[in-house]
Amino acid sequence: MKSYTIGETAKISGLQTHTLRYYESKGVVLSDRDNQNNRVYYNKDIKWLELLVLLKGMGLSLKQLKEYSRVYYKDTSKNNAIEILFQQQKVLSQQQTRITTQLEQIENKLTFLKQSSKNFNDCQNKELTIITE
Repeated sequence: MKSYTIGETAKISGLQTHTLRYYESKGVVLSDRDNQNNRVYYNKDIKWLELLVLLKGMGLSLKQLKEYSRVYYKDTSKNNAIEILFQQQKVLSQQQTRITTQLEQIENKLTFLKQSSKNFNDCQNKELTIITE
């Protein structure tokens, strides 16, 4: 089985070595140790780190990542993972609704301001014409 050092793992995963150590200290990432007590990672760990980056990008908290890690490394039941993802899906859906509403409000304000600006420019041009005559 192919093993990787912390530096190799960092390079492959795109995470910094200090981030890997931090995640390990929080129980989010597990690593084995070699005879010199250096961290050793395997393909399953690389796959977990890829998933971890995805989950982190979806906004999962450190607590949720730790729970998901437990499921990934130890738990044969995937019910906890399903529940974590279901809850995050609800959170993201609510955020999406809020962002969509905010974007609509911005678009409405921009339309209003563009129209107001056009009317203002039209008024300025008429006044300039009156003044120059």
